[in-house]
Amino acid sequence: MEGVMIGIAMRPVGGSGPMEARLVEGARSGDRDAFERLVEPYLAPALGASTLIVGQEADAADAVQDALLIAWRRLPSFVTMRLSRPGSAGSS
Repeated sequence: MEGVMIGIAMRPVGGSGPMEARLVEGARSGDRDAFERLVEPYLAPALGASTLIVGQEADAADAVQDALLIAWRRLPSFVTMRLSRPGSAGSS
């Protein structure tokens, strides 16, 4: 997926809720901007963890890029789930 690269300045979303749900649906229908906004808050932590695992930042960036490409390609089969906390409406 050209266009989604480590280090691109993107608008962070943060959190969940209606905005994130719209971004997920947009990304599922092929909107690259929505996908970039959705994953941006996770890029730095993913790159940090990957760097610790593989040792080289360039290799880590490649691994994160590969993971993003897999996520992008599998978005159409993504199933959204809503979890409720114990004691909230809808819990047993």
